[in-house]
Amino acid sequence: MNNKGFALIMAILVIVLFAVLGVIAASLFSSDIEIAADTLRSTQAFYIAEAGLQDVYYRLKNDEDYRDAPTTASEGLWTGNYSVDVTKDDTTYTLVSTGTVGDVIRKIQRSVVVSSGTLTNAVHADGATVNFAGSSGTINGDVSYFTTVLPDPPPVTITGDLKKATEKVNPGVDLPTYLALAQADDTPPGSHVANNLTFDNAVYDGVYYAYKGVTINTGAVIKGSVICEKNITFANGPTVVQITPELSTRALADGQNYVALYAIGSITSSDAGAPSGRRGLQNSTINGLVMSVSNMKFEYLDNTTFNGTLIFDNNVDLSDALSFTVNYDADIFSPMIVGFTFEAGEPGILLQSDWEEIE
Repeated sequence: MNNKGFALIMAILVIVLFAVLGVIAASLFSSDIEIAADTLRSTQAFYIAEAGLQDVYYRLKNDEDYRDAPTTASEGLWTGNYSVDVTKDDTTYTLVSTGTVGDVIRKIQRSVVVSSGTLTNAVHADGATVNFAGSSGTINGDVSYFTTVLPDPPPVTITGDLKKATEKVNPGVDLPTYLALAQADDTPPGSHVANNLTFDNAVYDGVYYAYKGVTINTGAVIKGSVICEKNITFANGPTVVQITPELSTRALADGQNYVALYAIGSITSSDAGAPSGRRGLQNSTINGLVMSVSNMKFEYLDNTTFNGTLIFDNNVDLSDALSFTVNYDADIFSPMIVGFTFEAGEPGILLQSDWEEIE
């Protein structure tokens, strides 16, 4: 074979090779484009499903008829559509939202409670007045009162809204539920259920139930709930008190949320010291729901923090405090607190779980 023939054959082989490589490259490029397109459609489908959840949140909050009898919510959006199936169990709603873009489907689930707007407040006086006279504290969340806030405007820092409630929601706690829990924890007998209970400088775990009175002294660490049919008193300006119901053995075992403090009477902090230096509860932390059927009277607080919410059927007195902090924490209602009840008021949405992808 002469050189010209060999060169022609090589040229043909090179052309064929480049053609094959071109086909392969085009195929790979096309595959990459399709993968990228699928990824984009999947992302779009997810956010469309999330938009479906937001649509149902809005309907549940603003449409009483929809709350009573929810139906499937569906809508075209962007390049696809969503469809949200809603299942109702009392005040809890389970939402399954399907987002579709082309042949790509993303499905996410979330449960929510439709609650009174009161449950989204850091401080709430369901019947009367919130008093901040002479105080210098910080409230990270909303403050709601039914009658008056003193003074107006208050001297404390409020990062949320200060609002006058238009409806009472009459929050409450089911006492038989907590009595039964305390009786189950009552070892030795009389340690968790008694006429009067006193918490001293020690660690206490579980649910405690008193018929006549509760006294909490310096150094008490309560990993549980304290329920009283009369008054709960933080005595003589106690210091380094800690209350955290979700750390109790019971809460760790069943994953539930429980009340921190509840009294049919008042919850008060008696002060100590000379008139010019009176101090109430000091250097302490209380986590969870603190509430009573009557009043909260925590005058002269000093360096004390509440993480959760304060809800009282009558007055809330946080006056003459050198320093206090209330941090609203919606997690105490997720899941909803055992035995906690409220009447319908201005609706709010409390998320009961993180979203979960189910398809």
